[in-house]
Amino acid sequence: MSARHTEDARRGLDLARAAGEPVFLPGEGLGLAAALTAHTAGSAYVNHLDDSGRVAVGALADLVVLDRDPFTGAPEALAERRVALTHVRGARVYAAGQAQPAPRSTAGQASTPCGVRT
Repeated sequence: MSARHTEDARRGLDLARAAGEPVFLPGEGLGLAAALTAHTAGSAYVNHLDDSGRVAVGALADLVVLDRDPFTGAPEALAERRVALTHVRGARVYAAGQAQPAPRSTAGQASTPCGVRT
C-alpha cells in the first residue's frame, strides 16, 4: 500500500485544494482503482505473467488481503491499512497475529491456479 500512498501524497489533490494550494501536475494523478490495477494486473502484464494479476479461476494464486477496505476512509489514511493475509503460489505465507512459517524457496516452481486443489 505504500506505493499507492505515495501516489496519493504526490498528487495530494484533495488536501492541496482544501488548503488553497496549487496542485502539482493534477492530470498525472491516478484514482485508487486505476492505481491498484497498475500495481497488480499492470505489473503482471509488463512481466509477461499473463496468468496473474487478477482474481479469477485459472489465475495464479498469489493474493494479499488487507485489514480494511482501501476504498473507504480518507485518502491520507490509506497507508494505515495493514496486510492481514498473504498467499503465494496457493499457500498461506503470512497471517497477521500468527507465528509465521520459515521462508521457503519458490524459485523455479509454478504457482497454483485459483480454484485448483492440491
